[in-house]
Amino acid sequence: GFARLRSLAPGMQAQVALRDNAKAGAEAWSLRRIEVYAEGAQLWVAGSKGLEPFPRSSLHHYIGARRGERIALSLMPDGTQGSGLLVNGEGTYRLDVATSRDGLHLTGKSTDAPLPDGSLPESDCMGGLDASPTSHKLSLPSGASPVATPKAATRRVTLAIDTDNELLQEKFSNNQTNAGNYIAALVAAMSAIYEMDPGAGGVQLRLQIGHQILRPSTTADPYPSATGSSISDQLNEFGAYWMGN
Repeated sequence: GFARLRSLAPGMQAQVALRDNAKAGAEAWSLRRIEVYAEGAQLWVAGSKGLEPFPRSSLHHYIGARRGERIALSLMPDGTQGSGLLVNGEGTYRLDVATSRDGLHLTGKSTDAPLPDGSLPESDCMGGLDASPTSHKLSLPSGASPVATPKAATRRVTLAIDTDNELLQEKFSNNQTNAGNYIAALVAAMSAIYEMDPGAGGVQLRLQIGHQILRPSTTADPYPSATGSSISDQLNEFGAYWMGN
């Protein structure tokens, strides 16, 4: 199944059957490969010599929608693993993806249910930093057939993404490749919502990264606020830096 998806160029689709392992039968999904980077996107990592070029994430990204459900998948080039987001009437699920001979297997962890200690999970654009252990197992059979019917969004939004030392150190242990993959998957997940769910007047937004800076803790960032600082303080210092630079 992934071989078919991998052969798609950005903008092209493949018709796939997504099966819930806990239920009988399968339902069709149309997954479209998307490009999360704008043409000419500039990606940088901060180092001792200033900002240095950084490669794009190698993940392949797909989005789809049907009957009130939206899905995003971000897969490694060899299809061995990946992540994603599923949004439907039952809630929001963060997806972990693995492969076997009979296709892609998706395990969804609810982001809405309380954690074992009774607290609610922290939230982010991928559906939560700590998902509930409640799982929803799905599988994507290997018999996917391509349907060459590209779609286009009606509007495009180019994103500028900057990070701070705390994010790179606390969430990724300064692993820049993992951070870049995470950001790319975030944009794919947001695209499943904004591009596949037209807003007022039928506007569909395509989100793409135009500028990205990763700031590992080995090089001081220009943002003095700490993790516990208020969101407004963090936004103010971010805005001030970008307006002046």
